[in-house]
Amino acid sequence: MGDRTTCRVYVLKEHMDRAIALIEPEEGEPSDIDQGINLPWTCLYYEDVNYACIDALDEFLAEGIAYNFDWDQGSDFTQGESHLRFTAEGEAVFTSDSPENPSSYLTSIEKALNSLTSVNEVRACLVQIKAKHVPLPWDNQAEYGKIYRARKLIQP
Repeated sequence: MGDRTTCRVYVLKEHMDRAIALIEPEEGEPSDIDQGINLPWTCLYYEDVNYACIDALDEFLAEGIAYNFDWDQGSDFTQGESHLRFTAEGEAVFTSDSPENPSSYLTSIEKALNSLTSVNEVRACLVQIKAKHVPLPWDNQAEYGKIYRARKLIQP
């Protein structure tokens, strides 16, 4: 057994049952489920996750299931988050961040502020940082995930 922590997996409500089924063989049933009011997603809580790693999230990509995944700090790692979204063209987009990651958005912003000399350079850099670290919205993710799957069938 390794370093364990609590993790949360957010999926669209329509993908909740499938997400639980994918994760269940590895982590068991979620310790809690928060379906929220007037929110498009459901939060699945998992406790005692080994090194904040849920391997089943790789299967979410194959099934076109968008997600947010975040974890609490452990003894050997800091808190962090990762996201999978799909574009309208059916492309998968991963974003992630953790304070210990040298490419974290906070580190990227700090470097930009210390090295750039004009407002336009800072603005351009912040746009790049946002594209790299801020996930796409939940809007249309079920549809875009289906487009992703269809594209993979056509062009494996």
